[in-house]
Amino acid sequence: MSEKYNHCELLEIAADIEETGKKLYTQLMDKTSDEELKAVWCFLAQKEEEHKKIFSDMLASAQECTIFEYAQDDYSLYLKAVSENYVFTARLIEEKKDEIFASSLKAVEFAISMEKESILTYSALKEVLDQERRPVMDKVIAEEQKHWVELEKVKKTLVNKGA
Repeated sequence: MSEKYNHCELLEIAADIEETGKKLYTQLMDKTSDEELKAVWCFLAQKEEEHKKIFSDMLASAQECTIFEYAQDDYSLYLKAVSENYVFTARLIEEKKDEIFASSLKAVEFAISMEKESILTYSALKEVLDQERRPVMDKVIAEEQKHWVELEKVKKTLVNKGA
């Protein structure tokens, strides 16, 4: 048995992930009175918008939407898990909104988990993109890694403040 993946659908998922992140960071920015944290959320929301545009541009420039077929192996199972996890993450944000917004520390911890999920998702998606698009995905992954590091710094500051 084999699994089929359309790379255009995967790019749409990537754009949706970025839109979800932008919405979350914008809501967090609007909820905080801490100016330092507000600047972090604003920066991350802007980056999510930039990444969404990258994926939307890749989708718009796709000459055709290639369907990849994989044998039912570990990698296809991994891709399936990643895409299911993405759907779960968008739903999770909505369900846990009150908990996420309960404190700056909880918000930062959730944002860290989102960045990690993005890195895993994009690493998996990169494998089904054609060779010419992989460097773009590498760039986005590198930026998501920087976001994770920045959020870890913010978390450490909040913990030290006793927030």
